[in-house]
Amino acid sequence: MGPPGTGRGEAFLERVGLTLETLRLFPEMAPRFSGKLRRQLLGKKRAYGLFSEVAGRRIVVAALLDLRQDPATLISILRSRLP
Repeated sequence: MGPPGTGRGEAFLERVGLTLETLRLFPEMAPRFSGKLRRQLLGKKRAYGLFSEVAGRRIVVAALLDLRQDPATLISILRSRLP
């Protein structure tokens, strides 16, 4: 959680930033979700997923999604964002 006085939204954004920094340092840390796509879970209840792929020396973030929706919808969103 963020410093005292921060709202839940600010704390969540801070967590996203920390996750992105960790991903930059350890791009293959997150478990594979499908193919080359990896998913890092976020939030107290792990209700959000940061989906990324290592492409050469780059890390491509495909999406940050609320996982509390139909899995078919999640897969459709991810397929539309990756080549």
